[in-house]
Amino acid sequence: MRFTAIIAFAMASVAMAQSGTTWLSEVDCQEEGDGYCSSGYTCTIDEAANGFQDDFISSSPFATQESDTKFIRRTFYSHTRALVLLLGFTTPYHPSASPRRAAPRARSSPCQGNPPSPPSQPRQLSAPSPPPPTIPRLLTDGAPLPTLIVFDLDYTLWPFWVDTHVNGSKLTPVPNSSNTAVVDRVGESFAFYTDVPSILYTLPTLGIKVGIASRTCAPDLAREMLKLLHIHPPPAAEGAKKMAKTRKAIEMFDAGMQIYPGSKITHMQKLHKDTGVPYEQFLFFDDESRNRDTEGLGVTMHLVKDGVTWGEIEAGVREWRRRRGISAPRDGEQD
Repeated sequence: MRFTAIIAFAMASVAMAQSGTTWLSEVDCQEEGDGYCSSGYTCTIDEAANGFQDDFISSSPFATQESDTKFIRRTFYSHTRALVLLLGFTTPYHPSASPRRAAPRARSSPCQGNPPSPPSQPRQLSAPSPPPPTIPRLLTDGAPLPTLIVFDLDYTLWPFWVDTHVNGSKLTPVPNSSNTAVVDRVGESFAFYTDVPSILYTLPTLGIKVGIASRTCAPDLAREMLKLLHIHPPPAAEGAKKMAKTRKAIEMFDAGMQIYPGSKITHMQKLHKDTGVPYEQFLFFDDESRNRDTEGLGVTMHLVKDGVTWGEIEAGVREWRRRRGISAPRDGEQD
């Protein structure tokens, strides 16, 4: 059986070569279509089961400019894992240093209706200590700010797909992490991007409402993750406010959480209905360029590539102001 699989794999490789398969880097792929490959290509994906760290771009008659990179990646994980198991390899996967590829597990997405493949060898990760936040000056310069900031979840607030990478049968806080990271049943550790806790803590203090718009296929698991992850007061706030306290992440989204598959336009419409905030007062952070269709409502969307940071918050607010003709006050005019 292994010999047959090897022959089949070799024949497929030859066929790809004869058909003019093109191999590109992920950066090239993103430059072709602002996060999506141009027609005729499928986006890059790590070889997730045997730790090879290769980027794959291949010609495909089925790829279109609207191809969903997440679906392609999930499908590749599943097929690669099956091939590796068939050939008998057992070397564990070692994730790339890039946050967009943190902790990938060889599992199919529940969206595809496929049973999960056997999990990779568990890894123990310790939660990093967050550095003191660097809050952009423009957030306190006296100029108008968005009334509502909306965040996607996967690869925006945290570096993983909650419906693909997390084995959700049992989630528990990582020991000695102060609930800044959780671990799943097979030992994988998951946490927010580094700046996210201080961002979620600080925005409400500036009078900004915060919401979620996620199309994950595992909404219950996403909510469970948000219940277990805690938001601690940033170092700058400790001592300055005696009432400052740690809160569950799920409590930080006072504008509501729209977490279910479907168009982000629907998510925005529900947030608008529930809060009464005009679309023009929305600032939306997401890692998928296709969700720019929400701007047809009047929403300002800011595309993030490697998760939300204070720098991304600053860039997003600048874009929101620019579209409304708002200029920052000159020195001495603020307050």
